[in-house]
Amino acid sequence: ALELLADLMMEIVDMRCDFSDLGGLPWLLQVMEANAHHGRIQLYGCKLLSALCWGGCLVEAHMSKAVMVLERCFVQHEAEECVLYWAFWAVQQLNGARALVNPMRNGCFKTASAMVAALKSLSAVKLGESDGACAEDMPAVVDAVVHAMDMFSERFDVLYEAMAVLGHVAAFVLGSSACASVRQQLLPCVEVAVKALLHVMVTRSSDACSVQSACVALAGIIESCPEASPVRASIRAALLGRGGEGEHLLAKISAAHVSNDSLQMELMWLNGIVIGVGPILQQMAQHSASHAVQLPAIRTLALLYGERIELEPADLASLPSALQSVLAAMRRFPENIILQQHACYSLCAMAEHVADVPGSVSDEALSQCAVAAVEALRLVQGRCDGRQDSASYNALYLRKEATRCIVAICAARPSLSRWLRESGLQDVLADALR
Repeated sequence: ALELLADLMMEIVDMRCDFSDLGGLPWLLQVMEANAHHGRIQLYGCKLLSALCWGGCLVEAHMSKAVMVLERCFVQHEAEECVLYWAFWAVQQLNGARALVNPMRNGCFKTASAMVAALKSLSAVKLGESDGACAEDMPAVVDAVVHAMDMFSERFDVLYEAMAVLGHVAAFVLGSSACASVRQQLLPCVEVAVKALLHVMVTRSSDACSVQSACVALAGIIESCPEASPVRASIRAALLGRGGEGEHLLAKISAAHVSNDSLQMELMWLNGIVIGVGPILQQMAQHSASHAVQLPAIRTLALLYGERIELEPADLASLPSALQSVLAAMRRFPENIILQQHACYSLCAMAEHVADVPGSVSDEALSQCAVAAVEALRLVQGRCDGRQDSASYNALYLRKEATRCIVAICAARPSLSRWLRESGLQDVLADALR
């Protein structure tokens, strides 16, 4: 009967409301509760429950009992993958984090695949909107996830999903609408999450994928807390070492994975939001011949200068050096269209902050930037950019970013407009309009 009902509800949407109106949901929960040890009844019960939740037919009054039934299902059918599949699906549709947390903490998911599925389901739950997932429930969620990481400390798939959940949960706590006193009481669970992420970075520093996942989670946490937050201070201290002396953790990891483009991008971004522009410029100078370092660094500088209206004093002071570092990379890789694209965008973002530091950036430096942008346009001079292929798209994107860069530079120093015309550089701009 349950199998037939589940198949019908999955296929015929209108039947879900009819079933619910006839009192089918309390009957279903009663059947599942009375047959908790019966695998097939639990399987089709979970499938039917997920169909009802999916159709929006779950009555709020039955939410708690549904979560309790699913939690018991996880505990008693941990080894039955088909049952777990539909139970996880039901949890996602039900949005009930509580059904997952206790089984995870109590070691009910004994295989890595089951734990990965549990973490994915937990990650899909809308925090703040589900049973067992309000701000006050987050310590239990963090505890369960850290326990899962300890159980499967050598499994990257488990660690990857766990770190994503920790970053999401910690950021939710820091940005929640709970009163300040409640958020203060919840800070220890955020510290536990941060400690777990840092532990992965230290113990698995040779594993680029693990480190990258930890960096993404930490960056999300940092971006969710104010500058004066103790969480930000503790992350900074852990990444830099007490007093900032010696080679810090991010520098060690960066040096160990210097050829990994995607990891370098995450490391650069984390460096930028934790420390500032300075370390990024250091990396660019140290690895001037490495495209894998230069491109992520240029992209990170563009984000740091382009997405923040008010810059830190140290980042403003570094503006002239940042301009020169990007120009040096453009000279080092003159034929690389992708790097030239991002470099022009980065120069544009920086030029828009020139007025914030009067006198620090000379006309000569800005004219060098304008010349670099024009040289980038010459790289695609005469090329078609109207076709539906990557080469055409890259040519169009470079033209757009280089032109925007020249506009920003001339806006910062109007006198450069005349200099550009007198130098005959308007011809390449005219070509970009064809």
